[in-house]
Order: sequence, then C-alpha cells, then structure tokens
Amino acid sequence: MFETLLSRLMKNKPKAFLIEDSDILAELISFELKRNFNCDVITFKNGDNIISDINYNIPDVIILDYNFNDNSLKLKNGLEVLVCIRRLYDIPVILFSGQKNKSKSKDLLDAGANCYISKDDDEFMEDLMSFIENTLRIKQS
Repeated sequence: MFETLLSRLMKNKPKAFLIEDSDILAELISFELKRNFNCDVITFKNGDNIISDINYNIPDVIILDYNFNDNSLKLKNGLEVLVCIRRLYDIPVILFSGQKNKSKSKDLLDAGANCYISKDDDEFMEDLMSFIENTLRIKQS
C-alpha cells in the first residue's frame, strides 16, 4: 500500500527543467519552485543535453535562460534550445533574459516560447512564479 501511495504522490508532483548558467540564480529559482509548488527541479547549465533528458523524463514546464556564457556550446542561446524543443515537444517554455529588447521578446514568442520575462524587472521572480502557477494549473486540469 505504501508503494502505491508513494507512486501516486510522485506522479502528481510537478517537474520543472531549469536551464540557467548562473549557479546563484539557478539555486534561487529552484528554491522558489520547491517552496511554492513542491516541484522536482532538474537544473542544467546549458541546453546541449536537454533533448536527450526530455526523452526520458518529460517535465511539466521548462524555464530557460536566453544567454549562456560558453561559446563552445552546440546550442548557443535559449532561442536555439527552444527551436530544438519545439521540433519534438509541446511542453510549456518560459524564457527569461537580462535583455529588455522588445524585438528579441517578439522573436522568442514567435519561435514558440509561452512567455518571456526580463530578469531586469523588479518583479522578475514574482512574474516567473505567477506564470509557472498558471501553467501548472492548466496542466493539472
């Protein structure tokens, strides 16, 4: 009976993939996801291996930074990662960046991002958690 209850609880626990190269910001976002939604959070420094991980472990939401500070990557930025995800999956993707460039935001939304949030906004974390809450509510209904 315990295994059945545990497996049911695990099935209902939301799962998020977080792609962020800053350890501090990744830790902060991960903490907020766990605190607010009891999420399992799997963190990646970049998007180079995310598709193979999605194949085995489909998340409820993907939170994706736009900029990576590593020129040796196959997928150079969040837009390239998003395009790869959208070729295969319809998982909600929230993109964020320190850029407030309106045309960049439009390009990302046109490429399939469900939301674009600027890290520079004072309400960044509040906006991020609000969108994730709405996304998880829709997935559970």
